[in-house]
Amino acid sequence: MPSPHAEFGSVVDLIGCVARSPEPRGDCLAFVVAGEELVCFSDGNVREMAFYQRCLIERNSPYVGNLLKGAAVTATGRLWQTKNSITHKSRVEVKVSCVLRIERPAADLVQDSGGGYRLRSGYQQVLVSGRAGGAAQRGLIENNTELMSVSLAVPDQVREAVHWVDVCSYGPLAAHDIGRGQRVIVRGRLWNRVKTLPAGGRHTFTVVEASWMYASQVHRPGA
Repeated sequence: MPSPHAEFGSVVDLIGCVARSPEPRGDCLAFVVAGEELVCFSDGNVREMAFYQRCLIERNSPYVGNLLKGAAVTATGRLWQTKNSITHKSRVEVKVSCVLRIERPAADLVQDSGGGYRLRSGYQQVLVSGRAGGAAQRGLIENNTELMSVSLAVPDQVREAVHWVDVCSYGPLAAHDIGRGQRVIVRGRLWNRVKTLPAGGRHTFTVVEASWMYASQVHRPGA
C-alpha cells in the first residue's frame, strides 16, 4: 500500500567535489560537496557562484569509499532537518543515498582559502513538494525586487518524519499567493545564508531558492 505522503518529498542532485575529509557524526559521516555554478539573478545578470552543501551518509553505505578529499563526485539524496550542536537551532542538510566518483580534469579542482576544494562547472538542483505551514511572507529587497518566503512541511520518503524547509522566490515568482495548508512544488537551488546571533555567534541556515514553482488549491481536510 503506498504511503499517504507518496506525492510529497524532496530530491537533491549535486555535482561537485568532496571539500574536506568526512567527519563522524553519530551513525553517519558528515561531509561537504562544493562547486561553482552559473546563477541567473532576478535582474537578469548571470554570475558564477560557489556553493558548499552539507551532507550526511550512513556509515555502512557502500558508497563511503568514494568520499576522498578533493574527489569529484555526483551525489543524490533528500533534504534532512538536523539541529546544530552549538547553537541548537534547526538546519537543513542533504541525506545522501548515492555518491559516485566522476572523472574531471585536474584544472577543474580549485583550492579555497580555507584549505578545502571545490569543483568548477559544478551543479546543484533540488525538487521539493510539501504543504505550507502558514501564509507566504512578502517584502522588498534591493532594487525594489519582490521577495516571497514560505516554510513547507515536507514528509520524509523513508521514515515517519517531517522536515521543515524554507523556500524563497524573487521577482515574478514572488507573486504566488500561498496560504496555510496549500500544496507547493518547487524546483531550485540550495542557498546557504548566515545570520549573526544576538550573543555574537553565527548561525548558518539553508533555504531553497526557487527557479520554478507551482501552488495547488488550498487543502481542505476530508475533501
